[in-house]
Amino acid sequence: MADLKYKPVPHNHAEFLAAARQRPGFNDAYDSLELEYTVASQMLKAHENAGLTQDVAAARMGTPKSSISR
Repeated sequence: MADLKYKPVPHNHAEFLAAARQRPGFNDAYDSLELEYTVASQMLKAHENAGLTQDVAAARMGTPKSSISR
């Protein structure tokens, strides 16, 4: 196999978002996800503040670890 080296792709989210907002329908679709992103952000902060591993959080919630990592 070839000697693969990690080469991250540069990403500027502000530039991406500015260009994406020019596409028809993007703004409505993006804005409709605001609540979902807010809830996900709050869950991530609570998870971090509690100091729980994904395994422990999954066990407490009765769900597979893969659900937590998603």
